[in-house]
Parts: sequence; C-alpha cells; structure tokens
Amino acid sequence: MYLATVLGNLIIILATISDSHLHMPMYFFLSNLSFVDICFISTTVPKMLVNIQTRSKAITYKSCVTQMYFFLLFAGLDIILLIIMAYDRFVAICHPLHFPVIMNPRVFSLSLGSQMDHMEQGNGTQISEFLLLGFSEEPGLQPFLLGLFLSMYLITTFGKLLIICAITLDSKLHTPMYFFLINLSFSDIFLTSTTVPKMLVNMQTQSKVMSFEGCLMQLHFFIVFASLENFLLAVMAYDCFVAICCPLHYTVIMNPPRCVLMVVVSWILSLLHAFLQSLMVLRLSFYTDLEIPHFFCELNQVVQLACSDTFPNDLVMYVTFTPTPR
Repeated sequence: MYLATVLGNLIIILATISDSHLHMPMYFFLSNLSFVDICFISTTVPKMLVNIQTRSKAITYKSCVTQMYFFLLFAGLDIILLIIMAYDRFVAICHPLHFPVIMNPRVFSLSLGSQMDHMEQGNGTQISEFLLLGFSEEPGLQPFLLGLFLSMYLITTFGKLLIICAITLDSKLHTPMYFFLINLSFSDIFLTSTTVPKMLVNMQTQSKVMSFEGCLMQLHFFIVFASLENFLLAVMAYDCFVAICCPLHYTVIMNPPRCVLMVVVSWILSLLHAFLQSLMVLRLSFYTDLEIPHFFCELNQVVQLACSDTFPNDLVMYVTFTPTPR
C-alpha cells in the first residue's frame, strides 16, 4: 500500500507537470497535495513497517518528537491545501467570469520576491524568461527522447524507493552506512526531480521557455541536493575510514546521535551554500539573449549569460568548490 501510494502520487505529479492542459490552479494544488501526501505517509509508515518486521514496539524520545513534528507539519499543510482547493472550486463556480483574474499565477504560485520580478537588465529591459536549448532541436527525436528519459526517471525513482524500503524493513541493515545510504537515495530522488520533469515537459510541449523565477528556483534546489549528495558521500567515506582504521571504537564513534548530527549538518551546509549562490545570481544583470545550451538552469551557464561583472560569482564558486565557467 505504501509503495503503491507513493508511486501513484509521483505519477500524478509527473502527469500534471507534463500535460500542458493540466497547467491550471486546481491541478497545481493537486500536485502539491500529492507531494505532501508522500511526505505525510513517509513520517509514519516506514517506522511502522520496521516495528512489524523486527517485532519491536520501541521508539526513542527524540525520534518520537521528530515524527510528531513532521506529522503535524504535513497534516497541517494537507488541511491548508484542501482549504485552498475548496476556495478554488468556490471561485470557479460562483465567479466563473472572474476566475482567471482571481486565481492568477501570482496568487497560487510561490513568489520569489519583488526583487526578482523587477530586476532589470543592463539595457533597461526586465528579465522575463530563459530558453533551454535541450539535447536536440529535431522534432522527430523528441518522442523518442521523451520516452527514454521518462522511463529512466521512473526506474531511477522506483529503484531508490525500493532501496529505502529494503533498508527500512531489514533490521540487519540498521547500521550507519545504510542510514547514510537511505538519505543519499532520498537526495538522488529530489535531485533528479528538480531537472528531469521540466525537461520532459519541454519535450512534450515542444517549448524551451523557462521563467526567470522558475530558473532560479530550479538552480537553487539543484545546488541544495547536489551539495547534499557531496556532503553525504564525504560522511560515508568517513564512516568507512572509521570502520577500517578504528574497528574496535567504531560503535562508539559512529553512534546514532552522531550519525543524525552529521546528516543534519550536511543539510544545513547545503542550504547555506545554495542560498549564497542564489543571492549571487540575483545581483547580476542580463542581456536580452538568454539561451542556455543545456536542459536545465545550470549555475555556470546562467552566470555566463550575465552582462554585469561576474568576478564575485566566480570567486564564490571557486571558494565553495563549485565548478567555474570555462
């Protein structure tokens, strides 16, 4: 039931994103509701499955508080989204002529602030959108590429979910290495989900347009999860180092609280890194020709399009070990 629910909600999200006919408020809220549902059931069901598998009913105090916090968070968000969807239906039924005005994208989408909306280019015009050139401009190749990458995306996501489920259910795998592997699998799912769905939408709709706000959001979350992967791989390398060089002290050094602390620190550092890079992009001005020779908004490519001084950006990318533009 858990795997079917997660996969079903992922299919809803992907279908909503890929079909241009569903790009309307109701389905926008529905895709967010599906994402919240995935997070909501993931706060309780995996632990329940572990208890069933291990025949144990124990849960630590910290884990109980954490579970309670995220349960209330996603439950509250679920209720709020349902209220918003009810309001959307109310406007559609009672004010059909004014529906596009009342429920316009600025009302139901996340705002990135007036600074992005009014950010000006060097020649005085506003930044509105980027063009993602993608893999190929041949229309005949688009259906093949769409099917290929859609299959790869679904297989990758389902494979990572199976890894998470297998580790969660098998008590023999409840070790630091597999704990980090679970977090790495989650990070992989979110990393691919920041770029691939938009690429699939562009292939389906034959459109290359990406709004400035959408590009910045994609860039931000890509850096978050890419950085998180790097930190998690470093933590896993340290775990292997301790296991090989200090086997007698391994259980003391890599105790559960320290493992959780390492993951939390990795998240914090990743968020700070992405926030810094996003702020550095916000200070840039751009030309009118904003073609990105990539299938997503990659940091180096975006910086290369700027018409203002990019030395501070290059310096920050160099200091934070982010690949610099060639």
